[in-house]
Amino acid sequence: MKRIAIVGGGVIGLATAYFLRKQNHEVILIDKGVPGQGCSRGNMGWICPSLSHPVPAPGLVGQSMKWMLNRKGPLYVKPSAVPHLTPWLLEFTKYCTEDAFKRGTKAMIDLCSTAFTLFDGLEEDGVAIEMHRNGILKVFLQESEVEESALEHSLSAQNGFPKPELITSEKLQNMEPNLSPKLACGLYYPMERHVRPESLSKGLSAWLQANGATIKHHTEIAKVIKSYDRVEAIQSATESIEADIFLMATGAWSAMLGDHFGMSIPITAGKGYSITISEPTITFRQPIYFGSDGGITPFNGALRMGGTMELSGINTDIDQKRVQNIRRSLEKYVRYEIKGQDELVWTGMRPMTPDGLPMLGRAPHLSNAYIAAGHAMEGITMSLSTGKVMGDMINGDTPALDLTPFAPSRFKKLA
Repeated sequence: MKRIAIVGGGVIGLATAYFLRKQNHEVILIDKGVPGQGCSRGNMGWICPSLSHPVPAPGLVGQSMKWMLNRKGPLYVKPSAVPHLTPWLLEFTKYCTEDAFKRGTKAMIDLCSTAFTLFDGLEEDGVAIEMHRNGILKVFLQESEVEESALEHSLSAQNGFPKPELITSEKLQNMEPNLSPKLACGLYYPMERHVRPESLSKGLSAWLQANGATIKHHTEIAKVIKSYDRVEAIQSATESIEADIFLMATGAWSAMLGDHFGMSIPITAGKGYSITISEPTITFRQPIYFGSDGGITPFNGALRMGGTMELSGINTDIDQKRVQNIRRSLEKYVRYEIKGQDELVWTGMRPMTPDGLPMLGRAPHLSNAYIAAGHAMEGITMSLSTGKVMGDMINGDTPALDLTPFAPSRFKKLA
């Protein structure tokens, strides 16, 4: 049995802690706030392996240039953040090729191919979560837009997932009467699921506490004590925490924590927004994806609207213009205005790597430190799969898939 300190209480840290505790290791989970209250809380909650692909994609550079300085666009780069982001953005553009997209998509699908089985296992272990098995629907304003998804569908089929079902405009109205009749068509992915992310974090936290793990709230790392190639301890303002193995699962904050570990971690924050409406006046059967305009997710007694990508550094400032843009964008897709009892506006920091793949593995130059971060918008989908492979690796077992595409050492220092 090893003593393992996990820094970061988002869904990746929680999932890894869950698998390590199942292997009877002593687990200490450390979070600078409350576990599950960061990017893991207000996202859309989709479990969608067949829709997984890297953010950098063919043709994205040209499209992004049109969007990035438009505050109302789906991708916005804050001008004041450009000097700091330039090295990362230049590296990002290198992966906006078809070859890189194909390689990245295969790696991501390989990683999360076990997602459904692992989520079933979570329920079998008594982890209380709100999970739905109703598929995911992608809708289009123009039939020509379907072709833009052709490469993704081809790669998904090559990796074992069935092709989605083409849904006519008439059938869309039968499936989801609250969608706009002006929609041209849709694609239905029947295998996909969704979970209320708050329930996943809460359920994992409760299971860990009930099964002997230690969870430290409001504990921020101030210093890392190293001896040669080993980490001996991490220090907060009030205590020193020793362990045999240390794992960084700190999402968008990984670059800052990496400095303490002597690592250069090229992860930046991609801010997203959501609006959660309780007791909505209209609802839907399954999550619906509106492409670059965002999407909606139904939960028990609630509906969540979300989208946009903002590169402005780590901050929790709410840009009301971008929030209103989510509302305006969705008006094109739904028949009626969505109202409810209460509305909660949220923003979260998605952890973005230049190639769109997470960093999973042992930290370079350190024999007992690991990193699991950089899942962008696929954190829920990849959470349990990541937790399983990281748990196997830390336990000394050989993971079930080749993790070379995710190796932390694949990036040179970005200065």
